[in-house]
Amino acid sequence: MLTKKCGIAVGFALVLLAVLCGLTGCSRVDKSETRLVTDCSGAQVEIAKDIQTVIAPNQPFCAFMIAMGQGDKLAGSHGSVIGHSWAPYFKDDILSVEVYGYKPEAEALYEANADLVVVKDAAYAEALRKEGVPAIYFGYENLEELYYAVDLMGDLFGDDAKAYAEKWKARVQDTLSTLNSELSVLTEAEKKNIYYINGAVNPGDLYTTFGGGSFTEYWINAIGCNLVTSPYPDIEEIDQEVAISLDPDTIFISGYAEYTRYDELVADPLWSDIDAVKNGEIYLMPTSLVSFDRFAVELPLLLEYSASLVYPDLHPFDPIPEFREFFQEYYGKSFTDSELNNMLLGLNPDGSRMDG
Repeated sequence: MLTKKCGIAVGFALVLLAVLCGLTGCSRVDKSETRLVTDCSGAQVEIAKDIQTVIAPNQPFCAFMIAMGQGDKLAGSHGSVIGHSWAPYFKDDILSVEVYGYKPEAEALYEANADLVVVKDAAYAEALRKEGVPAIYFGYENLEELYYAVDLMGDLFGDDAKAYAEKWKARVQDTLSTLNSELSVLTEAEKKNIYYINGAVNPGDLYTTFGGGSFTEYWINAIGCNLVTSPYPDIEEIDQEVAISLDPDTIFISGYAEYTRYDELVADPLWSDIDAVKNGEIYLMPTSLVSFDRFAVELPLLLEYSASLVYPDLHPFDPIPEFREFFQEYYGKSFTDSELNNMLLGLNPDGSRMDG
């Protein structure tokens, strides 16, 4: 039996160890069982050689992880993944996965003792590592960075994931090559001017968007269009008067509240004379495990489907059979026509609105 003095000494040692881990970023994993990876920020991170448990409050990472056949290793994620109405269609036991915020406390993550934590903020990942949490940053702003991120997942999860990464990147490249060939006939004057509304945040806000240098700009350019907010780099919100003055030909709306944003847009007299509204060229984003414009697994479908909306004569596309083939090939999942149609319309599996 421990004496009182001995118990105090052990307790002090444990506290000291916790403090030292917080200061030095020490890991509880044996060094002989670890390896180094370079995350999407360029940071070298020591992680377990054999990853069995992952906490990832990061939507695109979770989508790729499940698509790569690694979903059984997902021990925790954000509520937007776990609580998404389509999530059980992609991972049967998704509701048993622990729910975390986008920036969980380091102490909680340390106690969870996962082999890997994946977040979408590089500075936050670095702060977690200093607390002894094996955290990496996963994110991208352009195609080259996306390819690196997907290759990183191959490095994390092994040969099957590497093969998936190569197959998926080839699909993206084939899609881009096809679109580039078909849309090369467009003159600059013929290109559609697009305004994008991010309906995943700020309820009641038609002015949450992205500008120059974003992946949204890349996607819009890749389908032969111009993003009207390109002159405003690194923005998340644009002034109301500026947005309306841009007078877009077409508007894309995404996110769980996209139907609410649509209703607000068409009812707003400030937008009534805008070409996109007058001509009915307002399009909502399809969804699956995540909205298509999260630039994850569904990127090839996003490019093809959106190109077919703005240039139907140049890129005809029959979405239901194309969606069916893609989800079978890249998720190993089969869906009914009704389910695929609800995905296409950005609805819940039962056909109801996500924000309803």
